[in-house]
Amino acid sequence: MKPRVLALGAVMALTLAACGQPGGGGGGSQAEEGTIKVAVMDAQSGQLSTFGIETIRGAQMAFDEINERGGVTVGGQQYRFDVEEVDLQSDPAIAAQAAQEAITGDGAQIIVGATPSALSEPIAGVVLRSGGRALHLAAATSLDKYAGKGDPIFRTLTPDDLTAQQYISVLKNEFPDVSTVSALMINDAVGTSIMDIYPPEFEKSGMQVVSKDTFPTEETNFAPLIQRTPNNVDAFFIGYSDPVSVALVNAAIEANRGKVFFNRGSVCQVGIDAGTKIDAYTCVIYTEDPLNPSTDKAKDFFARYEKKFDRKVDSNSAQALYYYDYIFLLAQAIEKAGTTEDMNKVADALRGSSYEGVVDVGFDEDGVNKSPIKVGIVRDGQMSVIATEE
Repeated sequence: MKPRVLALGAVMALTLAACGQPGGGGGGSQAEEGTIKVAVMDAQSGQLSTFGIETIRGAQMAFDEINERGGVTVGGQQYRFDVEEVDLQSDPAIAAQAAQEAITGDGAQIIVGATPSALSEPIAGVVLRSGGRALHLAAATSLDKYAGKGDPIFRTLTPDDLTAQQYISVLKNEFPDVSTVSALMINDAVGTSIMDIYPPEFEKSGMQVVSKDTFPTEETNFAPLIQRTPNNVDAFFIGYSDPVSVALVNAAIEANRGKVFFNRGSVCQVGIDAGTKIDAYTCVIYTEDPLNPSTDKAKDFFARYEKKFDRKVDSNSAQALYYYDYIFLLAQAIEKAGTTEDMNKVADALRGSSYEGVVDVGFDEDGVNKSPIKVGIVRDGQMSVIATEE
C-alpha cells in the first residue's frame, strides 16, 4: 500500500503505511464491518530505530499471514485486521500523540508496540486512560509494572525479575571462574530497574558485585567509567542498548581491562563483532537466534522473512519475533472471546492462554509472561545458545 501522512497536532507529521485490509485505514471512531483496526507503532527512524524496525516487520508478517488465511471468525463472520504502521521517530511526545490519535481518531482497538520503554510508556498511559477501548501488546521493560494488574496491557517478553533469575543461573554454570562483577548501566528508568533487579541476583549466585556505576543516555566518553572499576574485576555487566554496549566494550579493550561481558540486552552482535579481542560476551535471547535457528519452524520463519523483505537476516532479526507469535495468540483470543469490540473480554481470553508458534508463547492466569528465555554466549566471535527452563 502507498504510505500516507497523518497529522498529529502541531508537532510533526508521521508517515503511515497501511497494510492488511485493502483500501487502508479510513477515518471514523468505529471499525468498519468485517475489520479490526490495529495500530502498529515503533521507532523506524532516529536513535531508537534499532529496536523498532525489526519488530514492525515481524508484526507485519503476522497480520498479513492471518489476513491471507481469512482473518478471524467471530459470530460466524470473518474479520480481517486493518493495520496502520506508525513511525514514532524515537520521540516519546510523538508516541503519546500517535496513540491518542489512533484510539480516539481512527478507532484503533489494538495497539502493538513500542519496543523501547521510552516510547511504550506514554502509549500505555493513553491506553489506560481510554478505559478499555484498546488493548496494548508491547515488548518494553516498562510494561512490567502494568502487566498482570487487570488492565488490557500485556508484555510480550519475559519480566525482568524472571529473566534475571534464568540468565544469571546460566552465567554461573558457564563462567565458574567469574567471582566479581562491575555493573555499568544507562541512568534512566529502565536502567534503574535493571540495577535494582540484577545485582542482587548476581550476589545470590555467588558473584560479588564490586562496583556499580551509571551514566546519562547521551554519554559518549566511557573511558572514565572503565577506569573507575576495580583493576581485577572478572566481568562487566553492561547495558542495555547496542550502541552503549559497543562503546563500553571498546573502552574496556583500549584500557586492557576485563574481557568478559554480560550484556543485559537481547542481541549478541556486539560480541560477535569484537571477535578475539574479548574472551566472552553474553546476551538474553527471548526468541530465536536468526543465524543459528534451533528448530525447523524458526528456520522456515527466517527464510520467509528474507523473502518478504528481500534482505538477509542478522542477529537483530531476532526482534522480528517479539510480536509475531503473540499476534497469532491475540487472534486466537479474539475468537475465544467471541467479540471484536470488547477488548476487556479479549484481554480476559489472553490471560491463561498459550500458542505453539515459531516460539511457544503465553501468559499466566494474571496475564504475566512466564516464557523461558535462552542465553547467547559468544566466544572467539562464535555464538552458542543455551536454553533455560521456566
